[in-house]
Amino acid sequence: MGQADVAALRRLAGLATPMTLRVAVTLGLPDRLRDGAATATELAARQLVAGALRPRRPHQPRPRPQDLVV
Repeated sequence: MGQADVAALRRLAGLATPMTLRVAVTLGLPDRLRDGAATATELAARQLVAGALRPRRPHQPRPRPQDLVV
């Protein structure tokens, strides 16, 4: 791995935080945490994330975030 590869990886890693925040807001996690802390498992259960992450056939559309809310 050369210096150019290392630099490219560092640039890509810089996108992780903004992308993570976008996903969290899209899933409504700030609203879910307003009343107090919750584990990732509890949040996943509330959001039905486990079902959203099941493998699906290529022709099936991804569930929309608003469809994942319990």
